[in-house]
Amino acid sequence: MRRCILNHNRIGNVDAFYLSKMKKIEILELVGNQIGDTGAAHIAQMQAIRALDLSSNQIGDAGTATIAQMLQITNLNLANNQIGDAGGRQYCSYA
Repeated sequence: MRRCILNHNRIGNVDAFYLSKMKKIEILELVGNQIGDTGAAHIAQMQAIRALDLSSNQIGDAGTATIAQMLQITNLNLANNQIGDAGGRQYCSYA
């Protein structure tokens, strides 16, 4: 499977851990779930991802910092999360 769309479910940090085992996913959409910083760290382990949509979750500054390290991503959406100034600065330092 190369594309996984699980928008508007109740996917949380533990579920993100299990999703991170799917190493061939290139496009991942998890809009409107309950993924926080821990879940973002799990997703950041998915090195094949090129497009990632984690909008409308519960990701904060720490999660943003781990996602920012996914240098292979060409399309990223983190809209409507809990990202503050610190997360924005950390993201920009990798971009």
